Amino acid sequence: MNRRQPKQRKPREPREAPQEPIGELMTPEQVARYFGVKLRRVRGWERRRYLTPVVVLGERRYMTMEVEHLAAMYGR
Repeated sequence: MNRRQPKQRKPREPREAPQEPIGELMTPEQVARYFGVKLRRVRGWERRRYLTPVVVLGERRYMTMEVEHLAAMYGR
């Protein structure tokens, strides 16, 4: 009787830790205070893709550099 040999599993390669974004991060509340607007407006900017959120431990954050760039573009 011919029996098949079980397949050998390849050794797992260690996963790299997720890299943290470069630069400081701001909460949506901090962004709203920076621009002097309501939090709802910051969420709208995110929907329109003016700001890109970075999710850190389940919470949204925005890169300070991106917020400052947005401010410079619109004269804030």
